[in-house]
Amino acid sequence: MKTELTVVYVGANGNSNLGKYFYSYDPEILLVEECECPLIFTLSEATLPHYEIVDIFFSGSGKQFKDVKVSEDKRSISFVDINTKKQLISLSILVKDTKLGNLINCDPQVMNKPPN
Repeated sequence: MKTELTVVYVGANGNSNLGKYFYSYDPEILLVEECECPLIFTLSEATLPHYEIVDIFFSGSGKQFKDVKVSEDKRSISFVDINTKKQLISLSILVKDTKLGNLINCDPQVMNKPPN
């Protein structure tokens, strides 16, 4: 499952880093319905080149993810969703604005719904 992440500096009224940045995901809803599903988050073309993916953090995942890898160009991160339990999982993809040195927390939610 591929997801695009767009991150832009807006100065105010954004949704991350005290409103300085705005981020969005496409698709917005991540519903995983297969086991061993590869997930790939990529910075969109609209995201300027001085933004890099630094890391990812999971909350309440119950060890549902494995094989986390940040690409060499730091424009994408991938991992495998084992998807053995029906649950809502919070993630934080940490992006760095290398121009200003700021870290941006971009937190999608993944809904796991294993096949019957």
